[in-house]
Amino acid sequence: MDASVLYAQEGEAGEAKALIDPNALSKNGTISLMSESISRDGDKIAYMLSSAGSDWGTIKFKDIRTGEEHTDVLKHVKFSCLEWSHDGKGVFYNWYPDSNDASADDGTETTSNSNQKLRYHELGTSQSDDPIVLEKPDQPSWLIGIDISICGRYGIVYFSQSCDPKCAVYYIDFSTINYEIKGQLQLEPLFTEFDAAYHYITNENDTFYFITDFEAPLKRLVCFDLKNPAKASWKDILPHDPKLGALLKSHLVTLQVFK
Repeated sequence: MDASVLYAQEGEAGEAKALIDPNALSKNGTISLMSESISRDGDKIAYMLSSAGSDWGTIKFKDIRTGEEHTDVLKHVKFSCLEWSHDGKGVFYNWYPDSNDASADDGTETTSNSNQKLRYHELGTSQSDDPIVLEKPDQPSWLIGIDISICGRYGIVYFSQSCDPKCAVYYIDFSTINYEIKGQLQLEPLFTEFDAAYHYITNENDTFYFITDFEAPLKRLVCFDLKNPAKASWKDILPHDPKLGALLKSHLVTLQVFK
């Protein structure tokens, strides 16, 4: 079966051109596109490829307008987020320390992985120089994810204990470090109890909008002040309603009324 192809098109009338075609990357069709992330200015794409259905991935970079590949390649990546910094200079991604297993990079290793790290890679530099910006050595099984706020000032950090969607959420204020990402980042708490799923949608200054299933099996859209995220202060924008079936993802909201 052919792998999905990612196309790029300039404007409604532009010609759609294949930007990333995994089928052209292997003769036996074993390479697939795992995820991708486009820089805020729309000029660059970071994308992760896997081989033979492996959970391990390799991150590469391409110029969207010219189709030119960057020489940067990030390896030993697994269960990874892929998020550009606000200025488009680099990406956040997840990495595991070397397992000392020679087969690790091809995804055939049978050992479990622990101590996931969140690293930051600036384009044009060596992966070996990428700083570890977040880690939880006291919780080796936890997974780490990050979203960059639409304003670029904040990083919203998610800690997951497993594949369970329930997570703990913290934030980073990049303005306190002049947006220079050089090492470990300071976290401020939002929701720390692993009591629900939370997903950042957008913000207007310090008013943040999240989708959550806290006391809402069908989910709800709430807003709160960043400096007062206590649940008692939440304002429902789209409240939970058992009469509605709701799917909320990113900025798309679809509702189906059950009669």
